[in-house]
Amino acid sequence: FNQDQGFPFSSEQAVKTVKTAATGSSVALKIGPLQPGRYALALFQDTNQDGKLNTNWLGIPREGYGVSNNFFPTFRAPQFQEAAFSFPQQTELTIQMKY
Repeated sequence: FNQDQGFPFSSEQAVKTVKTAATGSSVALKIGPLQPGRYALALFQDTNQDGKLNTNWLGIPREGYGVSNNFFPTFRAPQFQEAAFSFPQQTELTIQMKY
């Protein structure tokens, strides 16, 4: 994402989407090409392969998810500014998944 709108759940508003199979305890993705700017990454593990992040009736994710800067607020989704980073200055990120 390169803006607040849609972050982190609306992949239709993302600048780019990437899908890959998770095999093992870590996954490496190469995302590009991208124009220089501010971006925030949002990812999830689609365990039931339905193409979306499933949540409970409160909106709490039932599948693993993560965002850039590893920002996990307690009672809400992270906001773009909290997960944003500068590209190309920061070109490698490690994102922790929360289950």
